[in-house]
Amino acid sequence: MNTKALIGALALTTLPAVAGTVNDVLVEIHGDVYFNGINRGDFQNVNAGETMTYSFELSSSDFVDGTFPVRGYTIDLSTFQVGFSGGTVVQAQNPYPAGFTPSFVLRNNDPQADGFFITDGSVDGFPNGVVTDQAGVFGNFLATFNVSYVGDTLDSLDILDAAGTYDFTGLTVFGLGIDDGPFENALGADFTHMTISIIPAPSSLALVGIGGLVATRRRR
Repeated sequence: MNTKALIGALALTTLPAVAGTVNDVLVEIHGDVYFNGINRGDFQNVNAGETMTYSFELSSSDFVDGTFPVRGYTIDLSTFQVGFSGGTVVQAQNPYPAGFTPSFVLRNNDPQADGFFITDGSVDGFPNGVVTDQAGVFGNFLATFNVSYVGDTLDSLDILDAAGTYDFTGLTVFGLGIDDGPFENALGADFTHMTISIIPAPSSLALVGIGGLVATRRRR
């Protein structure tokens, strides 16, 4: 087989595997730190007044529907991070505690309210957050988040339909910060906005290149 044909064959062989593992949604949650009571690990370097951003990716096809009108999309933990404008960056615990699957949950008319939250338990449960790689007093610190909006904010539980920016418009409740144990908010932040973005698909130019290689093979 000539070189061009070999490259084309390899490209066609590997493409389905790559496409099956690509995340297609990026979530970024922003806030302003108003206090920090943490005096250990990386979090102790964060100062009030800094901005904080949770960011993570997920697949729109990897989800679990709840008993209520909620749907939890599995967070790709390899992409999860909590970043601060002062330079501190914290990751999810790795390996993650067995038996827990962090999810980004959408609520649509649940009941008469829409919203989003992060949990590593049941999607019908509470926003208990993602376990970070930083040790607190009562186990590792948790990155927590929840917002509620008026009931006409979302049209469905499809996260692709939910792409956009969410701020104070229609906001009724928010919670954002780093918890030490289930009841202690050790670092508090005021929610400012969240963006849900669709990650661009692989470049069409690359696909054209693959097609060109195959076409060359056929002409020979």
